[in-house]
Amino acid sequence: MAVIKPTFTQITSGLRFPEGPVAMPDGSVILVEIERRTLSRVTPDGKVHVVAKLGGGPNGAAIGPGGRIYVTNNGGLKFLERPGKLFSIGQADDYVTGSIQVVDPETGKFDMLYDSCDGRKLCGPNDLVFDRAGGFWFTDLGKTRQRDADRGAVYYAKADDGALLVFPPVRAGADRVGQRTLPGREGGGRRGPGRLSDVRLARRGQRRPHLRGHPDHGRGQRHLAGWQPGRSVHAARHDGDQRLLRWA
Repeated sequence: MAVIKPTFTQITSGLRFPEGPVAMPDGSVILVEIERRTLSRVTPDGKVHVVAKLGGGPNGAAIGPGGRIYVTNNGGLKFLERPGKLFSIGQADDYVTGSIQVVDPETGKFDMLYDSCDGRKLCGPNDLVFDRAGGFWFTDLGKTRQRDADRGAVYYAKADDGALLVFPPVRAGADRVGQRTLPGREGGGRRGPGRLSDVRLARRGQRRPHLRGHPDHGRGQRHLAGWQPGRSVHAARHDGDQRLLRWA
């Protein structure tokens, strides 16, 4: 089997815990810097420009309707810095809530779109992806504190502040999301290995029923790689074929 050895070129450095890169038509890359609490733009010449100071902990980004940037904000993390590295070590001291923010990439103006669902605050939104219908999936990893931690979820939302639906079958947290299946990753870390699984979707924002005795029982979710029960969902992505993939 042939081994591909890609060539990497470093464009810039010094970013403060970057996540969620979005390739823009002008050749620049928009991304979040969690520790810096900004949405930033890296131009082809390697210069970093702050688009917006979002506060909290901007964790993921995606282009939505009208070219606006939708950001999952985890509310803020506490960091430990070592030479050349940043480590997240828990919930920020000034944490209030997680949220979904919408940013105009040209002006830097932003608004908060969602910060709760059915009366429950978002804990730590992690990443998001739009589907073909114009809605988006996002994952909420929850927050970790000294003596306890949240259980997270996957959510489906409309881009116009119309509705936010919790997607009930997940454990806690996620990373990337997507169309007719939602892929994702769950957990791992100190609690052991994680897993890659997918969840089949019936229609926009809905999981296919998988109750015992239902014709679809046993086909609503499957594990694709790795397995350890009770892990937290860290990422998800849509594959365009009626499935939601999750990596734990």
